[in-house]
Amino acid sequence: MQSKFRSHCPFCHQAINIGDEIDTRNGKWGHSSCPSPTMNIPSGASHGDIPEDDTEPIQSKPFTPSHYQEAVFEHVKHSTEHAVVEAVAGSGKTTTVVQALQFTKPSDDVAFIAFNKHIADELKKRAPSHVHTSTLHSLGYSNMRQAFGRVRVDDRKVDNILDDFLPYDPNDPQESLNKRSAMKRLVSLGKAVLIDENDPIAVQAMADRYGLELNGETDSVIDLLPKVMRRSREQTNVVDFDDMIYLPIALNLSLKKFDRLFVDETQDLNKSQLEFVLGSIREKGQIVAVGDRNQSIYSFRGADSEAIPNIISALNAKTLPLSITYRCPVSHVRLAQQLVSHLEARDNAPEGIVGEVKESQLAEARDGDMILCRVNAPLVPIAFSLIRQGVKATVRGRDIGSNLASLARKLAKDTTLMSQFYSNLSDYESRELGRLEGRKASEMQVQSVLDKCETLSYVASECVLPDEIARRVESIFSDDVAGVVLSSVHRAKGLESDRVYILRPELMPHPLAKSAWEREQELNCQYVSWTRSRSELYFVATESKKR
Repeated sequence: MQSKFRSHCPFCHQAINIGDEIDTRNGKWGHSSCPSPTMNIPSGASHGDIPEDDTEPIQSKPFTPSHYQEAVFEHVKHSTEHAVVEAVAGSGKTTTVVQALQFTKPSDDVAFIAFNKHIADELKKRAPSHVHTSTLHSLGYSNMRQAFGRVRVDDRKVDNILDDFLPYDPNDPQESLNKRSAMKRLVSLGKAVLIDENDPIAVQAMADRYGLELNGETDSVIDLLPKVMRRSREQTNVVDFDDMIYLPIALNLSLKKFDRLFVDETQDLNKSQLEFVLGSIREKGQIVAVGDRNQSIYSFRGADSEAIPNIISALNAKTLPLSITYRCPVSHVRLAQQLVSHLEARDNAPEGIVGEVKESQLAEARDGDMILCRVNAPLVPIAFSLIRQGVKATVRGRDIGSNLASLARKLAKDTTLMSQFYSNLSDYESRELGRLEGRKASEMQVQSVLDKCETLSYVASECVLPDEIARRVESIFSDDVAGVVLSSVHRAKGLESDRVYILRPELMPHPLAKSAWEREQELNCQYVSWTRSRSELYFVATESKKR
């Protein structure tokens, strides 16, 4: 039969393109020309389904492990020492963990902590029956129920608390909305990093460190933070998503403990999550944490940029490398070795292509291709151009689109003139930049505002009336992976494609990144972008700077 999706063959590791002949006999699939395809189709999944967070299709046995994988298996079989598996991009880390779980004892209390529910649900089908598979949040919620009985989940918990401390002012609803929005962001980040909310200097430093936009309400929200955090801790009968991790730590609850705990995507854990992991192992138990410090790119939203080194230090853990990438061809590996020298190509990997194209050649992008950029704004006109040609194209990030659409509606309110919308957008940009300058924000925070405003300006140029802008934003920003996928590098982590274009390569590392941690995160973004392709990688030349 012919494949209707793009993926890759688990036997030969080469691409499966739309229209390729595939064999699905006995519930297994791969190229028809490959002997004994070895991958089972997951229940409810489709060929070409691409899970997020740097997972890869999970192989069923048999498979031939590398010497790195063998070392991980031997450690799980024979050692009780804590370990951190440092896995490069495309190294088959999920497959490695699934296989390693086979060597755990049914008599042991074993858990695998997945990064999100999608991965946890898939692993439940493949892990041994004695292995508890869940997300950290699910485990945290279970601990809360164990401690307090019936606990209700309410994503509006902080909103409800703010009704008492920061009620809406009917005479100035926009001011009320700004304050509440700023407070919610501050509370969420404070829970992630376990901030001492009674230390205003520490709170201000946190806001600056993570580029938190407080909408000009810095002093008032910082003063109010202790009251809101205290109320949040007191309300143990209701939790939101943040509380599932934060409250068990903040309230020093007795956590469910395991003999052996496997943790995925360790590089993306925040301080609260790291504390939760360390508290979920028995005194003589073992943690096996898997991750890639070079793919740590979420520090801006609260992840601990030093999560891997910190957990190694806390556990005095042995490090075990997974250095072979099964995704990238040889030429891509040579390129990425400039950033991660220990990256290795698999045996018999194809040479692949690393090249340069002009921006006009992006018109040739077709179904399944990816176009990546460090920031969102340059992606928008490319997406509209492809759509005008009849090519399905979306910019990845439905939540980004939702936030931009909300801003567009505010700026378009009470006007029918595009000139007035542009004037409102310019005023908004000036206010935001002035606010950031007033608190000496980092240049990367300034860039974030400029990117937002430039994105809206691009979308507005495709519209006739201001009230069209929000709808156009929502139509182009999506989490769909069909058609041509345009994405910021942050949103592309975990995705892969045969052909990848990198737009505005001069923005990686971003020239406005000044601090040491920002520069490190930018180099990690560069590495992530260089390791998304299975075959062809093209840098899009720009007039301002040629690669």
